[in-house]
Amino acid sequence: VVNSVQALFGCLVIIWGMWFVAHSLHSVDMNRIRWAADSQAVAELQLSEYQPAKRGQWTQGLLDLAGKALTFIFLLTVIITCTVVSLLIKNTRIATTVQTVITFLFSFLWGNLAKKIVMLENKRTQAQFNRAL
Repeated sequence: VVNSVQALFGCLVIIWGMWFVAHSLHSVDMNRIRWAADSQAVAELQLSEYQPAKRGQWTQGLLDLAGKALTFIFLLTVIITCTVVSLLIKNTRIATTVQTVITFLFSFLWGNLAKKIVMLENKRTQAQFNRAL
């Protein structure tokens, strides 16, 4: 029961974190509009890897969708793995240690995978690339 509560709490923290990031980006956009700073996009640096010919093609749209789907699948895999570990291991100290190792492992994997996914999405500016990571 304790492990299930901890797993639920972990899921809620992840959901809260995702909401917090989305809300922060929304607040930045609202302040940009409020202060009439829409021209800031002109000052952003364009990535050297950007390929304007790819924008608007259906294959690029599929790659953008695949990137979002892979992100969701990866997050779901992390949540399911941590939940299964917490349900199978009864010793709280061992379960916590294993979950920490799993979190570090998935974090390392995501650090490498996220860059590849975002590069496939063909972001135009450095700011768009950084936000996508």
